[in-house]
Amino acid sequence: MIARSRHHLHDYLQGRMTGTSAGGTAEQPPPGDTEPIKTYLVEVRGNGVAGRDPDFSVVKTLRALVSEPYLKAGFPARVHPARERGLVTIEGRYRGGTPVSMYADCRDPRHWLIHTLAPGRTADWAIGRMAAVGTRLSRVSMPGQLLEKLAGLGLLEGLILSHDRRQFDEGGGYGAEGFMSMQLWGGQSGRILSMMSRERSLSDSVSLSRVHVRYWPDEDDRAASCLAEIDRDGRMVTRGTSYEGHLHLVKVFRRLYTRQIENLESHFRVRADGDAGKLVGRCLTIRPARPIGNSARFCDIAFSGTPPFRLWGVPAQTSGSFTRVRALDLDVGGALDCEVTPEFLRVFLLSGTSANSVVRFLTNLQHYFHSGVRLLDQDGQDVLEL
Repeated sequence: MIARSRHHLHDYLQGRMTGTSAGGTAEQPPPGDTEPIKTYLVEVRGNGVAGRDPDFSVVKTLRALVSEPYLKAGFPARVHPARERGLVTIEGRYRGGTPVSMYADCRDPRHWLIHTLAPGRTADWAIGRMAAVGTRLSRVSMPGQLLEKLAGLGLLEGLILSHDRRQFDEGGGYGAEGFMSMQLWGGQSGRILSMMSRERSLSDSVSLSRVHVRYWPDEDDRAASCLAEIDRDGRMVTRGTSYEGHLHLVKVFRRLYTRQIENLESHFRVRADGDAGKLVGRCLTIRPARPIGNSARFCDIAFSGTPPFRLWGVPAQTSGSFTRVRALDLDVGGALDCEVTPEFLRVFLLSGTSANSVVRFLTNLQHYFHSGVRLLDQDGQDVLEL
């Protein structure tokens, strides 16, 4: 289905979500079959502020993305702009099979929402290819603090905790204490999470990867609700009877993430003030809950250019416990200047670098180094909780 407007898309997805739309085509199942809606929050680099005709740059960007050779081979697609600005349909076939449609809501010129009913593996593959290294699109990252805020929008009915810190194990061992994956279901998930966070012996294991949030747009109408699975990689999968509830959650999702990115870039980005002839901006501090035992090993892992961090730089150790490195972000471009000590890391967000680089670095540290990692300002306040 090619979307003509947001209202048209709203009615179509509401019908597919609840199983009330007329169907029976290859892409659309018969009435009665409900389908989850998948929405991806992505960041566009270099799109800037929309000009007179914002759809021109949006369509041009999307056509360039679907023309990437590997994506085109597995998902040949066409781009169809809607009558309404900032809405585009990507229509194609995954590996020559079932038709797939994705709907890019580009009202925000920098942070787009891409909706689809495609199977999870198909959608993840297509979005992953469009956000591959070298393209203008990138996935976002949601640290634990932001996922907890999203969990507070409704009733927390489940969550996934996961971490794997074995690569930072100096002994190179693979002990069971170095990794964990756990799922909780039910209305007491939030209470159990709070208990684990307060227990010192378990707090290191509280690395949120996903939250399941039940939301009712109208508290007086409990029949209309949605259950959203929100992942730390910016993906939301929603089931239920209320597409309005889904829309509300994704709008809050985007607004919360965008506000944090804009806050970091406006207050902490280091840039030259031509009039004053000096540098302005402030450093950020990443403070782990446990010391960095071996700074050289830490830098070798975090700045090696390999997943999950994908930051590359050559550390310069100025003393036994102090290391400087300019880290190039191989995912989104730009660079971060970092100073590593056993107690903390100072991070300088350089001009032209997206704050997405800082947030993704923080998220990865929470899952691969220690869940208690926090991002602080010069006053020691958690930047993501302000």
